Amino acid sequence: MRVFCRSWPAAVRSLCTSFLIGLAGCEPAFMEERAGWGTHEEEIRIPNSLTTQALVFNALSTNKIANRLLGTKPLAYLFSPPGEPTIAHQLQDPAAQQFMHYLVGCALANGQTLEWKEPATGLLKTWHGQLGICPAWKTQVPTQACLQQVSSCLLARNNAFGMRVELSLRGEHPLSPSVFQLEPVTPPAEYDPATAQRLASFVPCGTPTLGVQRNCGWSGDAIGSCQPGTRVVLGAGGKDPGTCTGTALGSSSGTQMVLRVC
Repeated sequence: MRVFCRSWPAAVRSLCTSFLIGLAGCEPAFMEERAGWGTHEEEIRIPNSLTTQALVFNALSTNKIANRLLGTKPLAYLFSPPGEPTIAHQLQDPAAQQFMHYLVGCALANGQTLEWKEPATGLLKTWHGQLGICPAWKTQVPTQACLQQVSSCLLARNNAFGMRVELSLRGEHPLSPSVFQLEPVTPPAEYDPATAQRLASFVPCGTPTLGVQRNCGWSGDAIGSCQPGTRVVLGAGGKDPGTCTGTALGSSSGTQMVLRVC
């Protein structure tokens, strides 16, 4: 028996060529390419904790039949229960499940979902869209441009260590290089990069929890930066504590609020 080995970078390049990009075959009813560019503004922050193992060696992209089905059929046709038999069989691989979690996040828009059945348990589960690079793929055959862009998104979200790192996916406009500006303030990360688990402070409280020691159910926000030693006053609807007069700082509604500064 011969065993052939190749480096992981080569495998990733092969994936970029063979998976998604080159799969648009002779199938009917392809969704049309977008005729022109429009404008759309929304958050494009997304994590990149897709492991190289799941990206390159999952049972979907490495199987010739499943690979072709992915590039030539709507996602709902392949995955919505009962699902396409070959795809359902390949989903027994945990790496394939992780791979699809990221593919759906790249392709479908925020608010779109794709239901699928977990082969080992028979339980119905849901993948959620995030970026909306190719939302029509849910119900239509993907175009070549769609496959290329989703491939790029998947490769950008690869992290060899499986750590969760926030990305901001943006392109360059040849006539206006500065059209996509960096955010002036980076919102706080709600996940531990090493474990990809949500920090306890941002997890919903299991039971009603009150007091300054509460460490659940917080909403994160960022307001800017300042020079060390500068006096900064924050508020949730109260007066300036230094004067007890003037305009209220911030606002609150519905219940008593607690403001925690980190």
